[in-house]
Amino acid sequence: MNKKPLIPLFLTLGFAAGSASADTIVYDNGPINGTINAYNIYFGFAITDSFTLSSNASVHDFDNLGLWVYPGAQPTSVDFLITTAAFGGITVDSGTAALSSVQVGTGFGYYPIYSSSFNIPSLPLSAGTYWLQLQNAVTTNGSHVYWDINYGPSTAYLQPYGYGTYAIGSESFQVTATPTPIPAALWLVGSGLAGVFGFARRKAGKDTQA
Repeated sequence: MNKKPLIPLFLTLGFAAGSASADTIVYDNGPINGTINAYNIYFGFAITDSFTLSSNASVHDFDNLGLWVYPGAQPTSVDFLITTAAFGGITVDSGTAALSSVQVGTGFGYYPIYSSSFNIPSLPLSAGTYWLQLQNAVTTNGSHVYWDINYGPSTAYLQPYGYGTYAIGSESFQVTATPTPIPAALWLVGSGLAGVFGFARRKAGKDTQA
């Protein structure tokens, strides 16, 4: 009967550890707009948008990228960089990513608009501001690709052919990550373990007295 209090305590510890590692959207620049405009990220054009992490996290997915293409085309891949400054700083990851895309509308009655996403190997990042840079997007028929403008909270810049940098309205995207357990969660676990050991010591003392 004395062992029963240990069971819910361990379950509580397990829940605290599990909830700390659940995937979550750590940055959301807002929904796909599809009615304002879009900027080119095809052949020589690059766009970078900021995103801020409020705590340490392992980033692994970029979702809800609003991409406009020509009729008959579908976005298939894009070159990306994750940097510590707009078109500069330290490049913490880069590569060519395959896009998973679903058409969600039509812009100006002409351009098919896709919600696209890509994933990367888990990238541990500390809390702070980073930049997602997209360029050299490819479609099934080789046509241009445009990144949807939605004027979300991100700061964004356009760089055409590597010449000049221009401030623009930001684009639609989300960042998904596995949060790193924060000190508060670790404190809860530590407190729980201390409680377990304290209970065990008290029980041992009572048994000795008996």
